[in-house]
Amino acid sequence: MAELAREILLDTETGVLVVDGAEFPWLYANGVPSVEDGPDGTPVPAITVTILASQLEIISSYTAVPDEQG
Repeated sequence: MAELAREILLDTETGVLVVDGAEFPWLYANGVPSVEDGPDGTPVPAITVTILASQLEIISSYTAVPDEQG
């Protein structure tokens, strides 16, 4: 299982995002802090970011099922 980050710093004035002492290297948008359930169910602080990319590839076994209109 992946580890939790030890520390996240988000400077809302400069847009700098630092995770465990290293500046986040990619463009991102919408840094939104929240509190989520941790692996053992206890609350942990979290941040949701949208990572911007030149290209995005999605691998999924999802199959769309059309709505039946009536």
